Amino acid sequence: MLNGNLHPRRSAPFVASSVAVVAAGLLLAGCSTGTTAGNVAAESPTPTEATETAVATEPAETVEPTQTEEPDATATPEATPDGTELPVMINSAFLDAGAGTIEVRGTVTGFIGDGTCTVTAVNADGTELTAESAATPDAQSTICAPITVTGASAGDWQVTLSFEGDGVWGESEPLPAEAG
Repeated sequence: MLNGNLHPRRSAPFVASSVAVVAAGLLLAGCSTGTTAGNVAAESPTPTEATETAVATEPAETVEPTQTEEPDATATPEATPDGTELPVMINSAFLDAGAGTIEVRGTVTGFIGDGTCTVTAVNADGTELTAESAATPDAQSTICAPITVTGASAGDWQVTLSFEGDGVWGESEPLPAEAG
């Protein structure tokens, strides 16, 4: 400081940081999109409604919805096996309508061990067929292959592969059986 005045070299960082703070504030204010949580466009407020703008600096916490209706007394809850859920993937599902079979192969990742693989095949008319086989531990995963479901007719079949072992379980997403 010279005679009550800021020295020009010492005031430059102060001015630069002040400009940076103001610019950051303007940029953040420009990020407001007028949308609500879930990225759903908000309705325009009427002149009597107050509006609020928030700037999130961290991801929002996920909140599980609460049940508002009374459970149906006649419904039975779906049973899930005890233990750790594992990813199960169908590698192939082929329908041989002439032989009346669907052959399914799959993989259980994240687990190397024994267990049971079960295939459930559902036709468009609601017919459900199942077959199971012992799983085979592999060097990096557990293999379900091949499992043959018998009694299949021509048509559209959705196949699901499930696995159950000692303290672990999993189920694939449904996959259509390819005619082959």
